[in-house]
Amino acid sequence: MPEPAADPLTDHRVRAAIAASHLRDLPPDVVTSLLSAARSRSLPAGHTLHRVGEGERHVELVVTGLVRVHVSAPDGRTLTLRYCRRGALMGVLSLYAKSFVMPTTTQVVVNTELIAVSPAVLRALADRDVRVARALLFELSERAAAFSAEIGDSA
Repeated sequence: MPEPAADPLTDHRVRAAIAASHLRDLPPDVVTSLLSAARSRSLPAGHTLHRVGEGERHVELVVTGLVRVHVSAPDGRTLTLRYCRRGALMGVLSLYAKSFVMPTTTQVVVNTELIAVSPAVLRALADRDVRVARALLFELSERAAAFSAEIGDSA
């Protein structure tokens, strides 16, 4: 079973990940609330975190390691859309899609530690705190721009 997330005020790796993320401008008390129901996960290289077609809402913050986000063609070819390193937020899209279906596969490239944030807690915080909503908006905007550029480059 995953462990509760380390206190962001005392764990230097978690603090570094938050500082590298779109959550960096949130006050410590808001970050503590955000991580109140979060869980730490240590995943080995090769582990598939999420698969295309899954419908589970999820948000993860990469603390250490590397995660690859990719799509696959029917003939087996793959296209990497994103590499997620320390500070990357994954899954924010799943919070707001009316009926979410995972559009990509996420796979751990090297041993990785991440924080699995409670989607319900994060969504509730965003609903009542514009600073949290703004951090998520910046994350989603950056993802949309990056995916658009990747599609254009691959066309």
